[in-house]
Amino acid sequence: MRLEKTWNERGEKEMVPGDGIKRICAWCQKTMAEGREPASHTICPDCAEGVVQEINAFDLPAQTG
Repeated sequence: MRLEKTWNERGEKEMVPGDGIKRICAWCQKTMAEGREPASHTICPDCAEGVVQEINAFDLPAQTG
């Protein structure tokens, strides 16, 4: 089984079983997991937190029937 470096939900690097494909954050381009190209895209913990903060910043009105 191949191990690869990746980032966990706390933003820490760790080694996990993987498929060997390079993973890159689609927003900031940080390498999330080393591997072969072509790369797959994901979102890193920092960018994901930014998305949550942006969503929470909107005070959307409640939808009615």
